[in-house]
Amino acid sequence: MLQYDEDSRQRASPREQEAFLWVAAWDFQRTTPLRLVVDVDLECLGLLEERMFENSGRVGASGNQQWGLDVGAHQALWNPYTDLPMEWEKNDRGSHDSEDEIMVHIYSS
Repeated sequence: MLQYDEDSRQRASPREQEAFLWVAAWDFQRTTPLRLVVDVDLECLGLLEERMFENSGRVGASGNQQWGLDVGAHQALWNPYTDLPMEWEKNDRGSHDSEDEIMVHIYSS
């Protein structure tokens, strides 16, 4: 960091004082750690994932690890619920055996 004592300041011209301030400001910008920047897209995706995968009364039956299982097991038995944050596991709802059944939907036109 630049040092600027009182005697030097008094002897310096206004232009030299301004130049010193510019250099000091630039040095501060260069050496100060970066501030955290919020990634809005990442924050929104995190909120979406929480709503999709949390186990709570708010999300109902879909919170019983049922995401996408209405059409069968995931490819290669992939489990999207592995390694989820503990705070997404609220367990504030009861479950029913019927939630574990694979339903086959037959649509007629």
